[in-house]
Amino acid sequence: MYTMNSKTPLRLSRLAFSMVELLVVICLIAMLAVASLPALTSLNRSGLVTQTATSVASQLEQAREYAVAQNTYVWVGFYQDTTNLKMSMVIAASNDGTDLTESTPDLGLIPNASVSLIHRVETFKQVELKEAGDTSLRSLFDQPPNPASNMENALCSNGMAFSVKIPGSTSTSPVRFTRMLQFTPNGGVRNQTGRAINLVEFGLQSKVAAQDKSSRNVVVVRINGFTGMTQVYRP
Repeated sequence: MYTMNSKTPLRLSRLAFSMVELLVVICLIAMLAVASLPALTSLNRSGLVTQTATSVASQLEQAREYAVAQNTYVWVGFYQDTTNLKMSMVIAASNDGTDLTESTPDLGLIPNASVSLIHRVETFKQVELKEAGDTSLRSLFDQPPNPASNMENALCSNGMAFSVKIPGSTSTSPVRFTRMLQFTPNGGVRNQTGRAINLVEFGLQSKVAAQDKSSRNVVVVRINGFTGMTQVYRP
């Protein structure tokens, strides 16, 4: 007949956790989780803006390649929706290879008989477009290479514009894109019609961190004016 060892219950009790010990462990885990939230939030913002910058840089490269391959002029427009915290980007090209903005700065509603969309409108949420001349981010724009940034290097604010209907927008009216840059048939880039420039640059910042001017959640997109090549810098 099997006889239960009287020492077994005592041995099991020594191996088990008491309720107090379990509560202490749970409290420690909760404290660590709360302490890590800021870091996780910052990581999420950093990942968001980096992903956006990578996509923007890729589309800029597509625009440059199209301009060279088709021997035409290509316009890249940006629109900041401050109400809904979104930035939209669109790419259009001249159908006949002429720089239409030399005769009329506003290309009107596109696509049309003279201009085609070569990339669908893409919208990035929780991202803010920052100008090259934004003094609060000047130190970020001074990342190598130089020169230091100023509004001469910013996206065009006049001289080139067009309107596009944004799919999925709550508004049925076309959106006017006025923040602009242009790729030429030789692959160079301009920020004003008929004017060569060394570089064009702008920033992208997590909108959640917009009030934190020292935030690292900012990237700088810089396009060489002569080659049209795009580089992305983080502070």
